[in-house]
Amino acid sequence: MPQSRVSRAMKAIQAAVPSLRAMVAVGVSIVVMMMAVSVPVGAAAHGHRGPRLHGLTRRSNTLASTASPLVDLHGPVRSSVHPYAIWWGPQGGFPTDVVTAMTSFFGGLQGSDYLAVADQYLRGAHASLSPVVNLFDPSPPSRSSSQASIAAEVAKMSRKRPDPAGIYFVFTSTASRGGSYCAWHAAARVGTRTTAFAYMPNITGVANCDPGDRYGANSYSEGARALVNVTAHELMEAITDPQPTPGTSAWLDRGGEEIGDKCAWLFTGPVHLANGSTWQLQEEWSNAVSGCAQG
Repeated sequence: MPQSRVSRAMKAIQAAVPSLRAMVAVGVSIVVMMMAVSVPVGAAAHGHRGPRLHGLTRRSNTLASTASPLVDLHGPVRSSVHPYAIWWGPQGGFPTDVVTAMTSFFGGLQGSDYLAVADQYLRGAHASLSPVVNLFDPSPPSRSSSQASIAAEVAKMSRKRPDPAGIYFVFTSTASRGGSYCAWHAAARVGTRTTAFAYMPNITGVANCDPGDRYGANSYSEGARALVNVTAHELMEAITDPQPTPGTSAWLDRGGEEIGDKCAWLFTGPVHLANGSTWQLQEEWSNAVSGCAQG
């Protein structure tokens, strides 16, 4: 090719470079936007904050997962559970009746049909639950809702000697900090043992974390009722998947959802517990009926 034609071709290419760069940038932006839009509404339920955690996201139009069964991934499960409720923050920051409500809720689960939904995942054992132990820490809750901060509170209140059968529910007087979670559960090393725990922020008045009062099940405050429902979700997941981390997970479906995730925010009627108390509790996934059940 003659040199004059080469020069003209080079100049044309150089002139086109900025336009080509702009086109590439726009193309990348479009791809990123398409990826962001394609993420399902509930995807944040299995987001990462360091190690794996599972959480109940706020209610949306996407309520239940597909009907795929839970699969045993052979991680540990909990059949005998000692629940601990850590009330972190000044008592004036909680609903006035929430400790009484939570004590009644935990006290009615032993021997209930609701708790028995978990039996099918316990490899021949039956779920049993001792009365809840309430622990009070009036200090201001951490401004962080990270796993490290919640595990540190468990370590503090258990004096770094957590109960090997314990599941620790850390209720904070403050609302959830960041993300779309109403609550979440995880596990971490506390002292010398891996310990299951849950972060339970104050969801009083928090949009889409309160299921309302559909059945007039009891006379507890709205904040207490909402927190009991969310606690039921995290408890059943902590029984059937107490260490929700790759390599130690127990029961998940093919989409990575747990027993509570698959039926989050689904209700069919009031739930009657063994101590005579009645609650509005979400259903839990049952492989036995290939659907959501509350007993």
